[in-house]
Amino acid sequence: MPVIEDQPKATKSLGKTIFVKAVAVTFFVFGGLCLFIYFDSVGCSMYYSGHPDKALEPTKRALWVQEIVLGHDNLEVANTRKNLARVYDALKRFDDAEPQYVAAMTTYKAKDQLKSHAYAETLCFYGDHQMLMRKFDDSLGHYKEASLILADLQMQQTREYAWTLQRVANALKALNRIDEAQQIDAEALKILQKV
Repeated sequence: MPVIEDQPKATKSLGKTIFVKAVAVTFFVFGGLCLFIYFDSVGCSMYYSGHPDKALEPTKRALWVQEIVLGHDNLEVANTRKNLARVYDALKRFDDAEPQYVAAMTTYKAKDQLKSHAYAETLCFYGDHQMLMRKFDDSLGHYKEASLILADLQMQQTREYAWTLQRVANALKALNRIDEAQQIDAEALKILQKV
């Protein structure tokens, strides 16, 4: 009578290996997300309290952790890239900001998120960046695209939509298209008075 004792041992060993790997991956992901949350909250706190110089390192670390845990082409990574670009803009490091905006928008395109609220927000911030660079035509195009996305999302009666219209008006003013700008400013003001 044949004896088959090795097979269950092999199965137990394989099961133990899979379990250990699953636990390790869980701790890696959970630990990474905790680190990201910490760095991101410190960076945002410093940025919004008017200290972009103190926001830079935590925001860079948050991006680094996210890329390791989630990968380079994740939508959350794109959002953090946008945040880092805004910090660079606040520090007047425009050459460092540009590739972060471009990489973020590339991810949204790759993930078929060109009609999302997050993409519209990124377009607005990229338009702000281009205004700082005095690329008024480019910024106007991005602001208008953002306003169309927000309109498609039925957000015409929100502060965010009104603020986007004000951005459009500011770009038009920079291009000396004052009459168009006044009409759009008036539309934005009507929305802000209602909300």
